[in-house]
Amino acid sequence: MIRRITLENYMSHGRTVIEPAAGLTVLVGPNNCGKSAIIHALQTLCYNKPNEYAIRHDEKEASVTVETDDGHVVTWRRRRGGAVCYEIDGGEPIYRLGQGGVPDGLHTILRMPRIDSIDDQASFLVHFGLQKSPIFLLDDPPARAATFFASNSDAERLLQMQRRHREKVRDARRDQAQVAREAEALGNKLDATVALTELTTRVGEAESVHREMESRERQSLALRGQIGALAKSMHVREGWQADASAIAPLRPLPALHELKPLRETIERINRQCVERCRAVASGAALERLAPPPSLADTGSLSACLVSLRRAQSLVRRDREQSARLASLREPPVLAEPSLREQVKAMRIAQELKRRQARRASHLQRLREPPQLAPLAPLQAVVGRFDELRSQIARANKSLATIDAQIETVREQGRRWAEDHPRCPTCGALTDADAVLAGGHAHER
Repeated sequence: MIRRITLENYMSHGRTVIEPAAGLTVLVGPNNCGKSAIIHALQTLCYNKPNEYAIRHDEKEASVTVETDDGHVVTWRRRRGGAVCYEIDGGEPIYRLGQGGVPDGLHTILRMPRIDSIDDQASFLVHFGLQKSPIFLLDDPPARAATFFASNSDAERLLQMQRRHREKVRDARRDQAQVAREAEALGNKLDATVALTELTTRVGEAESVHREMESRERQSLALRGQIGALAKSMHVREGWQADASAIAPLRPLPALHELKPLRETIERINRQCVERCRAVASGAALERLAPPPSLADTGSLSACLVSLRRAQSLVRRDREQSARLASLREPPVLAEPSLREQVKAMRIAQELKRRQARRASHLQRLREPPQLAPLAPLQAVVGRFDELRSQIARANKSLATIDAQIETVREQGRRWAEDHPRCPTCGALTDADAVLAGGHAHER
């Protein structure tokens, strides 16, 4: 028989020790106070039942220990993220049992094994009755009950228990009939010895006295309440008098000026400070730049640039034409060139000569282009700007990744709240927003 049960950090139990009585032990208490957790702990110890909520919040290890009246001590222990181990009578820890596996000889000590059928096709849980399940075999089909009674060695014990229960019911009914007869006899004797009228009168007088006492008790309670309220009022009055005597010598408060002009002045000063900081930063950035070069008259320069562009275009076109003409072969020698063709060729040559002369005169009038200022400071500023823009892009990308992770965690919290409308540990209603905000954390 179990002499002591010890639960440490198991579900809602921090440390609970239960010592069952020699007969019947009844656990009573409000809902969600941990009564069912004790049954689950015994099932976990007997059958290594998997339970993801076995370990209490913020704890690293949970254990269930049972001591029997014949001196045996059995301990089931599980660490968070680790395997299950058993300790029997203070021996070495036993690991590597697998899911649902228990050490050899465990049920020889506890005497609460599962009952398996002969063909191992069915198993029966005889020693535990769950809260929402009917009595053993009452809700099972006849075939399952027949399998149990036909293949189990404990069937005869159950039949003996059933016969014993029937005998106890029969004896209890016989005792009930005997007690009823004795009560009837005593009632007859009482009727014969006590006058009903006198008893009724005495009961009425007692009830009248009781009502008067209750009325006086109510009056006494009302007077006590009035006395307490009066004392409280007097205490408040004394406090007010003390405040009045303390305030009496004080002078009246000075008249306050309008605060709106002061607020506007402060805001204007703050804006001017911000603009000054910006101007200082801009001046510091501009001091590192070289002074711009002095520009000449842009009118003649624009005309020169236009002429230069035209000349460059003509030179480019002439070079392309010369390159194309260079690849041509010599024209064939004509037997009798005509005078008209010679005149046409001469006109073309004269036109080409005039064009080249005009180009040369235009190019001679052009001045050298001005020297440009060094671009290193400007390139450094542009490089710094590009680097800052790259850093901003990386920061925005990291922020988007963090936002996605936060949204994923919130979605997981909402799904967990939907799957667990009540907290498995304390039984309170769960709310996704409260859980994510840390408002449902369990203290030690």
